[in-house]
Amino acid sequence: MNYSELESNRFELNVFRGDIIKQIKASKIKQVIEQNQVDILIFRIPAENQYQLYQLHALGYEILVADTLVYYECDLKKRPKTPFRNPDIQFELAKTTDKKILENLTDDIFKDYTNHYFSNPNFEKQAITDGYKEWAMSHLTEKPNYQNNDKLLWIIRQDGDNVGFTACKIEKPNDVFNGILNGIASYARRGGIYEDMIRFVCHYFEERGFSKMRISTQIQNYAVQKVWNRNRFFLTNAYLTIHINSMLRQKNQEN
Repeated sequence: MNYSELESNRFELNVFRGDIIKQIKASKIKQVIEQNQVDILIFRIPAENQYQLYQLHALGYEILVADTLVYYECDLKKRPKTPFRNPDIQFELAKTTDKKILENLTDDIFKDYTNHYFSNPNFEKQAITDGYKEWAMSHLTEKPNYQNNDKLLWIIRQDGDNVGFTACKIEKPNDVFNGILNGIASYARRGGIYEDMIRFVCHYFEERGFSKMRISTQIQNYAVQKVWNRNRFFLTNAYLTIHINSMLRQKNQEN
């Protein structure tokens, strides 16, 4: 469990992050919180280990199960080879010059998206959206190429409009790529563009020798999971995102 500079600066709180914890040890968590005067501690546990959560109540802090994150995988060789529903759709690798386009899309797509940050009342909502912007921007490069960059982002266009984007991260040694961040503009949804996007990235990486795609979302995001199921993605993992709102540094600053 370590200090998260990015989130601490974004939310003006002392935020710590942990990896996936398979065995909750309340005494160790208490030690980390008190020694570092943590405001909010964030970590995940496998959903099958939710029976361990009762141990956290002994800490005396506010505990949130902030979301349930589900992971899916697709064997690219076994996926259906289905044509686009929107034959006029275009995918263009984004460069640093596309920053403004990406900012506008992110504002629209994620302004009300209910992830684990959204569940915590201590996080300001505009700062959450700004976090998505920062995350998306980290995929921009001057000369995008899958051979030289492990992160790529495509702007999706239709009839001259920017209707969405998709960002992927490559695990080069494993021939696996991850769908990291994506979305369709609010006015362009329910027309099959999202499904075309999934088919595009699968085809793009399969042609370049990749074997598997991974992707994740919050459990309540039912629409995208229907798309994944239609395209032979299978549920592989589920994790609960836990927030401990100890707010120790904030309380000390107020006293």
